[in-house]
Amino acid sequence: MTTLTVRYDLKPPSGVDTRAMQACKEISTEIAAVGPKNQSQYYAELRRAVLQVKDTLGGELTQWRDVVGKAEISKETKKSFKEEDDEEEDDDEADA
Repeated sequence: MTTLTVRYDLKPPSGVDTRAMQACKEISTEIAAVGPKNQSQYYAELRRAVLQVKDTLGGELTQWRDVVGKAEISKETKKSFKEEDDEEEDDDEADA
């Protein structure tokens, strides 16, 4: 039997709570043994394995995107508020 394995090693930004998730992981699935004369069955089994790993990987990366995206939005929102405050102070000084 053959195994299809995909490994990822993510480097999330500092400040992102990743305790509930694994930044480094392997996803594996078995490819059923097929006789040497049945190539179409082998490629059908290989396609099934690739799609299974792709679905699993896609789901996990979507979770990462959501976690990191929320953290990045929070940083941008805080930064935007700070920039707005700085602009208001500049306007007040210009009016004086």
